[in-house]
Amino acid sequence: MMKELMERYPYSPRRKRRWPIVVIVLLVLIAGYAYYALTRTITLVAPVQSVDQFSAPAEKSTLAWPATDKAAVGIVGSSILETKNDQSPSATASTAKTIAALTILDKYPLKPGQDGPQIKLTDADVALYNAYAAKNGSLVRVQAGEEITQLQMLQAMMLPSANNMADTAAVWAFGSLGGYSAAANAFLAKHNINSTKVGSDASGLLPETTSTPSDLVKIGELAMDNPVLRKIVGTKQINNFPVAGTLTNTNTLLGQEGIVGIKTGNSDQAGYVFLGASETKMNNTTVVIVTAVMSAPNRAAAMSESLTLMKSARTNFHTVEFAKTGDKVGSYSLPWGGSVPVIASKDVSVKVWNSSRATAVLKLDDIGSNTQAGSTVGTLGVGKSATSNLPPVPVTLATTPSQPSPWWRLTHPL
Repeated sequence: MMKELMERYPYSPRRKRRWPIVVIVLLVLIAGYAYYALTRTITLVAPVQSVDQFSAPAEKSTLAWPATDKAAVGIVGSSILETKNDQSPSATASTAKTIAALTILDKYPLKPGQDGPQIKLTDADVALYNAYAAKNGSLVRVQAGEEITQLQMLQAMMLPSANNMADTAAVWAFGSLGGYSAAANAFLAKHNINSTKVGSDASGLLPETTSTPSDLVKIGELAMDNPVLRKIVGTKQINNFPVAGTLTNTNTLLGQEGIVGIKTGNSDQAGYVFLGASETKMNNTTVVIVTAVMSAPNRAAAMSESLTLMKSARTNFHTVEFAKTGDKVGSYSLPWGGSVPVIASKDVSVKVWNSSRATAVLKLDDIGSNTQAGSTVGTLGVGKSATSNLPPVPVTLATTPSQPSPWWRLTHPL
């Protein structure tokens, strides 16, 4: 029996040598781990806050409001809207033509450079001219058989404020003044302009069309958002107009205080109304301010008050400085203890409307433990808005991160 076992399992000196091999393998593995742990780059060092927001409080508005006439100020593309004095609806006079132009362009849009279709005027259009002439309203002379384009109709109603051309354009676009009225009120509702009602004419001569200063500002903002209408209301004069000859803009404030539009108006019921727009450059963008003054006692007061209000609106901004070059704006917390500050690479400031809060957002990336001082690790910026198009400023590491101890590396393998 013993003999059989010995023959089946003969003694071999190799078996004694297996234990040293296992030990060697283990030592190699330990050495490999130690090398990895002691030399690896720790790839994710998380910022204290990856996104942080800086804010500054609003300041007191410095707008120069009319003493008694109702008024409003807004900025195109923003929620900024400030009002003064009575805001109840009242007659709009010829500023109603801005609504008519917008409603027509909503149905029959034009692109810059387009004239639109040719429209042949008829005896009905001549009758409209005669009816408005009897009321001593503003007019553009027409004749039956004359052909003008859609663009020319809009120019005639907006520059010299031709009452007859406003109604002619409305009837052309909507079949009747009643059809126009329904379309205009639907257009206003679509844009949440809820305190304005359009009556039975497009000219605004009748007192049925009423609005508020705040609504007129919203209407003016829509006009400035339409490149075709924006160009029309910023034009001082058009020559060689069919039949009429020269069209002159009733807005004598064009070019003053950056004013680029929009519409004058007056009637017995409305008094004098001015809807204005002004462009000013700031924060790497063009800011468009819209003002409305209603119920002024005379034209001189309406224009003077509007100019004063617009001038004050253009300076109703203050500068907020979030950081100067080299200022600490954030930090990274190191897992092995301590932190690394993050600094602004340039000044970070912005002009903001006085009654608005200013905010800037810091965004930091995850970085490696071997990231060097001066490396860009994120941005600090005020973002894009109606009053700002400033690019974000890069932020950098102030110092190179300290390195963890060998013991920390060995005890934190991942």
